[in-house]
Amino acid sequence: MSNRIVVALLALFTLPALLGAQHAITDDGKILFNPAVEKKFTKNGIPFYFLHNSKPANRIDLILTVNAGSVLEDKDQYGLAHFCEHMAFNGTKSFPKQQLVNFLESTGIRFGADLNAYTNSDETVYQLTVPSDDAQTIINAVKVLRDWAAYVSYTDEDINEERGVVMEEWRLHRGAQDRISDIHRPVLFNNSAYATHETIGDTTTLLHCPPDALRRFYHKWYAPENMAIIVVGDVEYAAVHDIVMKYFNFNNESSNMATKRPTITIPDNPELQVSIASDPELQTAEFEYIIRRPADTTRTYGEYRASIARQLAMSMLNSRFAELTQKANPAFASARVGTMRIAREHVGLYLSTVASGKNVMSSTNAMMTEVERAKQHGFLDTELKRAKDQLLAQMESYYNERNKTESMGLAMELMRHQLFAESVPGIEHEVEIYRHYVPQISADECKTAFNALFTKKNGVAMVSVPEVDGYIKPTQQHVKDLLSAITSKTLEPYEEQVPVGPLMATEPKAGTITNSKADSDLGVKTLTLSNGAKVILKKTDYKDDEILFRAEAFGGQSLGSASDNPTLQNAAEIIDASGISTFDAPTLTKMLAGKNLSLSPYISMEQQGLSGSTSPKDLKTFFELVYLYFTEPRIDAQAISSWKTRVRTMLENKANNPQAALFDTVSTVLAQHHERSKPFTMADLDRIDPEKALQFYKMLFSDASTYTFTIVGNFDEAEIENLVKTYVASLPSTKSKRTWKDVGIRTATGKIDKTVQKGTDPKSFVIMAFSGPMTYDAEHRYELSALAEVMNIRLREKLREQASGVYFVSTQPQPDNRPVPHFTLAIVFTCNPERVDELTNMALAEIDTLAMKPVDQSYIDKVREIQLKEREVATKTNEFWLRGLASLALEGEPYSLIKKREELIKGLTADTVLKAAKTYLTTGNYARFALKPEQK
Repeated sequence: MSNRIVVALLALFTLPALLGAQHAITDDGKILFNPAVEKKFTKNGIPFYFLHNSKPANRIDLILTVNAGSVLEDKDQYGLAHFCEHMAFNGTKSFPKQQLVNFLESTGIRFGADLNAYTNSDETVYQLTVPSDDAQTIINAVKVLRDWAAYVSYTDEDINEERGVVMEEWRLHRGAQDRISDIHRPVLFNNSAYATHETIGDTTTLLHCPPDALRRFYHKWYAPENMAIIVVGDVEYAAVHDIVMKYFNFNNESSNMATKRPTITIPDNPELQVSIASDPELQTAEFEYIIRRPADTTRTYGEYRASIARQLAMSMLNSRFAELTQKANPAFASARVGTMRIAREHVGLYLSTVASGKNVMSSTNAMMTEVERAKQHGFLDTELKRAKDQLLAQMESYYNERNKTESMGLAMELMRHQLFAESVPGIEHEVEIYRHYVPQISADECKTAFNALFTKKNGVAMVSVPEVDGYIKPTQQHVKDLLSAITSKTLEPYEEQVPVGPLMATEPKAGTITNSKADSDLGVKTLTLSNGAKVILKKTDYKDDEILFRAEAFGGQSLGSASDNPTLQNAAEIIDASGISTFDAPTLTKMLAGKNLSLSPYISMEQQGLSGSTSPKDLKTFFELVYLYFTEPRIDAQAISSWKTRVRTMLENKANNPQAALFDTVSTVLAQHHERSKPFTMADLDRIDPEKALQFYKMLFSDASTYTFTIVGNFDEAEIENLVKTYVASLPSTKSKRTWKDVGIRTATGKIDKTVQKGTDPKSFVIMAFSGPMTYDAEHRYELSALAEVMNIRLREKLREQASGVYFVSTQPQPDNRPVPHFTLAIVFTCNPERVDELTNMALAEIDTLAMKPVDQSYIDKVREIQLKEREVATKTNEFWLRGLASLALEGEPYSLIKKREELIKGLTADTVLKAAKTYLTTGNYARFALKPEQK
């Protein structure tokens, strides 16, 4: 069953009447399987699922599931299930050595995005996205899956070379949370196999295991009875079926040695188990409470109904938690209830809280008291109505987008069906189920369903506390006594004030559209309004239930005094936390329940604006919010107190976080210690002036003539123009021609080499930054982007494949037109501290090579294909057009540059990259920052 959340009881009856064939839904009836899914078996018994889906166009997603993960490892194999996944990318029968990645990149597939995999305790899953417009590419993609299933090479040489890469992935994830997890794991999994088989494994095994141990795991568990094939995408079934049946017909060594996966369970613990952990680098104090139960399988409609009742109960309790965090001096910074999968055979009720201070038990008491209140008294009908509205509106949105749903999401749903027996009725039938059951579910049923999750056995409480002076570290008995005392309380029922009345009592006096200009080539219309505001409209059919919005203008923090920087930095967040007009944030949340919309203000250094999204049916309410954010911002003392408490919680131990120390150093040094670039501190929090924040916000949003409003999505053009006239053209305008100011921030020049020594893990984080002036036009921005793409491939080959020194390396280009046209090109990777200089020098040597001679044509071909294929998909999304149109309008550049980018990609040459390397990779302005552990 899809874990979908909600939105409007009325939507239940406004959904299209014809949802296809209606099915009898009875509590004891079995849930139908999606009839659009084809399911066959290969000759060796592997299930093959196929679903046609046209979003994105000309793409198919392929998944190979292997029902085997780290919990199946022998004692000499800890970490080798995950190591096997790595080896799948190091050579197979049809694609020796690096030919697999080379081939896929040549067809426009990006390593790590379209070509990926994961391993956990229970399964290994391989994912692949390929173009569907070429029959040979489909054949090769299926051969890749087949080779992963049966013909990975596993040469001694490849295994030994990959050890370093796997070790770097282990190193990447080391930190306070990993150390805390190491302490909690035996308690959470009750000393079962799951407790001792951490997926990343044992470093001694990873570095020194004999290659045969790796091959033994592969041949034992990678077998037809433990596999499934899933194909979803824009291709006909007949075009894929025969290919799958042809290539998934093997009888290799695995088929002869294979073992069917056994059932592995976690033993019951009759009494509550408690784990206490602390770490000097931990940022916040947290409490987690989990009650295990056998994994739910919603095979009948009655079981589906029960899951909906639980979902509604948890939604209502989470709403209570959210409202409590908005009180002054909240008892907890955050709290959450939900369901989590613990292991293949187990799921659990999950409750967690982040403490708002140094006494985690105080926050635990507050959260668990609210849980007990819900257990004793249940939920209010007004709460339930909002939760139902929320749920049904979300289901309506899923239904409306049924023909625009991304293939990978559908493929992952089929994956969960295969591995976890999740029901897959298909959205048409799933809507029927919700229409049938949601109106029937009462508050009492939600209470009963929620209370049934609390059992005396299989409870686990985990407390994690920073090992810093002032934090209270409880004992196990303290935790048990507190939880026991809470269940003995007699509590008052929950009460709430239900908001009444509309968001706006009267409509503002409408303005007019004074000019309308259409760009038929791009399908864009630009309106000029009577108050001077500009509106860009692009109607699309990429999503049926989505409209994206952005309003932007120049100004930002640069228009305020540097001495007020802490206030200016946080003005938008303060306003957003306070609600709008006469409504505080909790009231506004209740008023908007069941509506599919979001809207928030932002203020950056040189600009400010609003960004959000909505659905066609909620468009009027959305525009009312836009109008109110411009004209009726407010501050709320209680909300600001709550916001400060949450921020203080995050800042309390920030200085103990090694990566935070590195990033603060980078931003401060590169900005030459400018007063506006300094990290935000606890002292800054105390300097914030809420009234000054409100006045600054009002000033920035007082003149609509400086704003451009960009709206992209599935709207009715006549309706949107009427709403624009009513709620945008009516906004106040002073025709100020206000713009941003140059506050004097400039990137540091010359050579910089900084080492930050922080933390205890044997892990280094390296940032190599090149910077300088640039010509800020379309051609030069593209050249910088293309150079970064080539560097990503070349540096991956050098630092990962050849040197086995990194798990990832990323090159990130950042062109900027303010305060002066300039660029930053950053190379980022993590590695062994002892290899920082070696790997940095390797990267610099590669950079020298790129600036001396043209790269091989194969790199140009790969980059061109990757960028064209990604652009083909991106141009059919609302996000692409919103971002592109809004950015060009803000810069005063023509919309035609959107199409020009494709011309630049097609015209990419090795000489283009060489020219860019000579321009942007000069070591005159070069900085290296390295994080290293503290010296003992």
